[in-house]
Amino acid sequence: MSETIDDTMRFVRTAPLLGGRNRRPECEGFPANWADLVWGLDDEADQQARREAMRFGAMVCRECPVRIECLASAIVQRERSTLKGGLSWTTRKRIAHLAEKAGVPLQDNDLPAKQRYVLLMRWLASHPHAEDQARRQENEQRTNRRRRTSRPRIKTLPRVSPGVGQSALFD
Repeated sequence: MSETIDDTMRFVRTAPLLGGRNRRPECEGFPANWADLVWGLDDEADQQARREAMRFGAMVCRECPVRIECLASAIVQRERSTLKGGLSWTTRKRIAHLAEKAGVPLQDNDLPAKQRYVLLMRWLASHPHAEDQARRQENEQRTNRRRRTSRPRIKTLPRVSPGVGQSALFD
């Protein structure tokens, strides 16, 4: 049986793992059209307004009492769109890779999603610098990609065998 986001969010709200029951996300009371713009669901907005709104959304997420739970839910469910837990999909993917490397079985579909979710939440709580590490890796990869594409391509000339002079080439 497939679990939905609503099932996971109900679990998030009641999970006692990281500080008690019934904590509410900061974004819960935001108007739907505004929340769609902030967390990346509104494709109709102009790019500048969307970037600013998403930056604001990331700031709201940083202060949210259920940030780790939201982030874990997005990673376990492999949500590609939207800003979740204050992070983009690419950063969440890097964090998932770091967690997998550390032994968190995120790819093991034999485990129920809730169990993978709880294991990831525990890992995230015990590795507060995982986000920084993921962002560093992302920046390094971006820098390397830019370096590769910005280098001018030099055409190589055909090699001339040693001992053959110019006069031999034009005879």
